[in-house]
Amino acid sequence: MLTSSDIIDQSSRVADYVVTFAEAQERALSSEDSLALIRRIAEEMT
Repeated sequence: MLTSSDIIDQSSRVADYVVTFAEAQERALSSEDSLALIRRIAEEMT
């Protein structure tokens, strides 16, 4: 659990969260790409 005191007291942890969030944003699909993937998988399942 992340509390406000953790944020203040543990700047290295916050830096790790920032890096992790940035990496997740880079790897995330756009809404359009997500829908295309869902449609493709749905077609493969039928």
